[in-house]
Amino acid sequence: MQKYYFNTITKYSLILGLILSFNSCNAIFENDITEEKVKVILPIDEQVLSTNQVNFKWQELDGATDYRIEIVTPSFANLENFVLDSLVSGDNYSYILNPGEYQFKIRGENSAYQSLYTAAYSFTIDSISDLSNMLIQLSAPGINYYTNSADITCSWQGVDAAEKYEFQLKPGSNFDASTSVLIIENDIYSTTYTIPEGNLEEGEYSWGIKGYNQNSSSDFSTRSFMIDLTNPNDVVLETPLDDITAASQNVVFKWNSGVDTGVAQSPVSTSIEISTDSLFNTDYITQDNITSDSLEVDFTLAGEYWWRVSAVDEAGNESEFDSEVRKITIP
Repeated sequence: MQKYYFNTITKYSLILGLILSFNSCNAIFENDITEEKVKVILPIDEQVLSTNQVNFKWQELDGATDYRIEIVTPSFANLENFVLDSLVSGDNYSYILNPGEYQFKIRGENSAYQSLYTAAYSFTIDSISDLSNMLIQLSAPGINYYTNSADITCSWQGVDAAEKYEFQLKPGSNFDASTSVLIIENDIYSTTYTIPEGNLEEGEYSWGIKGYNQNSSSDFSTRSFMIDLTNPNDVVLETPLDDITAASQNVVFKWNSGVDTGVAQSPVSTSIEISTDSLFNTDYITQDNITSDSLEVDFTLAGEYWWRVSAVDEAGNESEFDSEVRKITIP
């Protein structure tokens, strides 16, 4: 009995050691940047800007893989609004802000360490009436938006100097390259526009917003979205074959989810259901959003199980039918 306890303790000590060693690997291979600081290039402290698109730039810090930038208004010491807390890569970042007073700071990060934050840098966006250097921050639909609904409302953040806005809708994903215009609405006095019913079929579209006042106008700010009305193909099961006994309690389920065959082809994911009854009244495992055509399952209980797979695309269209139902016996 004493030997058994000794062996057990030794075994778990080794396992714990391996876990601790694994978790510390990142720290071993990452540079320790905890005492370092990023050097800011732009904006210069106390700078007054005549554009609402602020370009942040810094010198890359040796050992940092990403950078965390924080923006507040009007200052960290007198905080009214935490505008942004974002992790970005590279040595620059652009963000659209309304006129006002702001402060920002930046630190470097890697998988194991974080550098010190820079000092708080102040800048002001001037309340100017010239829109020629302004850009409009788009809100919705989001970037790479897929939907199976033709009911689309576009929204954006208002610009103080803009008296009204112009909306344009074009076919295709590249607004600037498209020579065809489906909708032009010139006199919008709010920050939303709902595309009239009947104007959207399945396909890719791009939309743009520009601001106007009596003396100037902004450039178009643009995004694209996809209308996908086609269901993805039904899933075809591959292995295990129907009504077999598995060799072990570890089973790899494989299938072919096919593709979305419509004009607009959204990314397709699959869902697998494994049940202890053939009518799927009792779920043993249900897993959604599988982006590969397989799933490995470690069963903990022997017995008979039934499984099926369905497909759904990013626009929300589901395959017309679930796959066939297959049975598997776990020893």
